[in-house]
Amino acid sequence: MKTAALSLGLMAMATPAFAGDLYVKAFGGYTLGSEQEYGGIDFDTEGDFSFGGAVGLAELLGPLDIEVDVLHTDREFESAPTSLSSTSVMANAVFRFDPPGLPIGPYVGAGVGMINTRYDGAGLFPALTGDDWTVGWQALAGAEYQVSLSPLRVFAEWRYQQAGDAEIQGIDDIEYSAHSILGGVRFEF
Repeated sequence: MKTAALSLGLMAMATPAFAGDLYVKAFGGYTLGSEQEYGGIDFDTEGDFSFGGAVGLAELLGPLDIEVDVLHTDREFESAPTSLSSTSVMANAVFRFDPPGLPIGPYVGAGVGMINTRYDGAGLFPALTGDDWTVGWQALAGAEYQVSLSPLRVFAEWRYQQAGDAEIQGIDDIEYSAHSILGGVRFEF
């Protein structure tokens, strides 16, 4: 009985070092046009809007946040009335630099997860329409502004995503990569 009580006491004392505050984020922005490889041929895509959200634990280990995010993008190909979209689900580690006494702080992070790449051939190539989930990764960097005396932060960030080679309707070597400029809000509970 003493061992169980001692174990519970040690766990209770250790928990605050690993317990973070829950937060949610909502964001949107612009995914830049880029060159995408489709079946070994490079095609240019136009830029377009993107949006997403995240849930995480702040300061889980010191200045390190852990979060899971979802980001959706839609882009048209420049050479044909067809489109390429993606939906990512990523687990991120984000390191925040919170300078004492300043309401603004930069952060950097990286994540891994899955990216669904979808090609829509529209009326031009309807037989090639399809999608595939592949392993992907992302890097991000940004800055947050703490709204005084509130749990709200606003932020702006750059994000780069890349996915492994997808296979859609028998065409393999479909590569996906994207640079996005995002802005949003973060609410900490």
